Amino acid sequence: MNPDEAKISKTTQGKYSIDFSKSKETSDLMDSFLERLNNKSYGKKIGPTQVLAYALSRLKEEDIVLIQEQNLTTRDLLQKKYDEYVLKTGEQISYDDFIFRNLKPKLQ
Repeated sequence: MNPDEAKISKTTQGKYSIDFSKSKETSDLMDSFLERLNNKSYGKKIGPTQVLAYALSRLKEEDIVLIQEQNLTTRDLLQKKYDEYVLKTGEQISYDDFIFRNLKPKLQ
């Protein structure tokens, strides 16, 4: 997990707890949304749980893929490229040789 992200933990009762202390940007975004949502004359106060539940219900498959791709490390991206290359070409090349072959032109 990126150290700048919010920490999410699940309790034994199946409840989630989100700690935004290391993610000021996310915390500020949530605060801003809650302030706007609660700027009303009637109704109960809207909390983070309602915002999250609504947002999750709106996610589409392409959003899921995008979020997954945003969390790939450089090593993950290299492995993905290697796997795609082997699948496409059928060439039996080691991971190290694949990386070297792709870096070689840049090293000269």
